[in-house]
Amino acid sequence: MYIFLCLILEMICMLSLQLKLCRYISGIILLYGLFKVFQVFITWIYKKRNKKQFRFKCVFKRVCTDVFYALKRFVIIAFILIVFILLMPSNNKLESPSALLLLQEDAGDWQELEGKISPRIYSFANIDEQDKLKLMQDIVNYEMSYLGVDYEVNLILTERNEEGWSGSYKYISREIYIDKSLLEEDVETVLAVIFHECYHAYQLYCVDIYEKMQATDYSLRMNKQILVWRYENSNYKTVNANGYEGYSNQSIERDARGYAKCELDRFIELLEKD
Repeated sequence: MYIFLCLILEMICMLSLQLKLCRYISGIILLYGLFKVFQVFITWIYKKRNKKQFRFKCVFKRVCTDVFYALKRFVIIAFILIVFILLMPSNNKLESPSALLLLQEDAGDWQELEGKISPRIYSFANIDEQDKLKLMQDIVNYEMSYLGVDYEVNLILTERNEEGWSGSYKYISREIYIDKSLLEEDVETVLAVIFHECYHAYQLYCVDIYEKMQATDYSLRMNKQILVWRYENSNYKTVNANGYEGYSNQSIERDARGYAKCELDRFIELLEKD
């Protein structure tokens, strides 16, 4: 009867394997059930033999019984400890050490950047072209660190391209090109372009990581967006060939515009706090 009950409980727990506690309970019940089967088997052997002729069986049974009860106590104690540990409240559920480390690193990066850029940000219209370029390069370096891209992206001044856009990102050379005339605009306009192009660098960095993944990781949900970026980058729609609507409706462009807007708001808020 007890074995039957163990099997029933085991099946119930197996149906709830997604719960960590149930996995532990399932394993303990199965282990205890096996011990019980072993005890029943030894008892059966003992009863089938004549006590006088097979006295060693009595000794064997006693040893097995003692071992069984010792293991039984161990299983019960282990079960209580596991339940206690799993149900014990934790203050680190939302902030793991790694997450806290990332937050601290970002805070440190920002403090270092803020000391470099604040004077030049507030006097952006009055500094020369080279100082503006150096300022924006510092911001690009910060963005790459903030986005987790582990290589440098250089900022290059150029003449406006044939499609008339103020900025572009070249994946092969890992360079952001911005038009010289853009530096004559207000600082928020320049930052919006910088953040947009930095996000393109991040998107293609993600695509590069995807290419190096093992096949077993391809089905991860986070890769679904990366696959869209990958396809659109390989089949990129330009304004000249597809019109502005075809160009702007690409996910790779919509996401970059959305990031640039949010990052600009965050950037301004950080500057105002300091």
